[in-house]
Amino acid sequence: MKKKRKITGLAVLFLFLLRIFPMTVFAAEEGTSSSSRLTLTVSVAGYAADVDGGQAQTALPDGTEITVQGGDQIEGLLFMVEPLEGELYDWIVRCLEGSGTNIRAYDIYFLDKEGNRYEVTEPLTLSFSLNGAYENPAAYYVSESGETQKMEATVSGDQISFVTDHNSYYALAEQTEAEEPDETEGEDETGGAGETSGSGSGTSGSGGTSGQGSPKTGDDAPVGLWMGAMAGSALLAACCLVIYRKKKA
Repeated sequence: MKKKRKITGLAVLFLFLLRIFPMTVFAAEEGTSSSSRLTLTVSVAGYAADVDGGQAQTALPDGTEITVQGGDQIEGLLFMVEPLEGELYDWIVRCLEGSGTNIRAYDIYFLDKEGNRYEVTEPLTLSFSLNGAYENPAAYYVSESGETQKMEATVSGDQISFVTDHNSYYALAEQTEAEEPDETEGEDETGGAGETSGSGSGTSGSGGTSGQGSPKTGDDAPVGLWMGAMAGSALLAACCLVIYRKKKA
């Protein structure tokens, strides 16, 4: 009786631990005619899609469709997309502070047949459907150390795409439009009527940084004075020459 109670208690404890701690994600080959295709054997937070013909597409609950195109390097792998939430999402938001609003973050990676993460090293294209949620979208890469990089993305219709060569955290954000510069400020910067450049009465141009404060490159002495000095020197030299010849004669 005690032994049965002990076994029952261990079973309950095991089930309780399973509910608290997430299980490691792994994949296995399907025992069907399509043995090259993979399938998840446990429930995970991410959304999977088999890579077929060098590409795959998965759909998220919010309607976002994410497509990858990577050619032979990802053929036969499992494409995984995990929408980030909780503390990890908050960390991503802090990393992207000032980069935009309406941030959506994802962990994007691949699994091999043994369920291990497969690191891509060659360029692949990721595309995200926007579903009308963004007017001026941008895509960002966030490293595990918190460094961010804005991707060179292309927006076509209701889809944004970019090229990358590694698995990582990626995020979409609505870019904050830069404020239009004031006309008077623009004139100051470009030298229209400002005091910092151009032909104004400031310190550059006709009276700017290359004006009063610039080093002198010429001589302020009158030209006539120099001409007179040269003529006098020539006359003196001629007189000396005449006197010298008379004495010699």
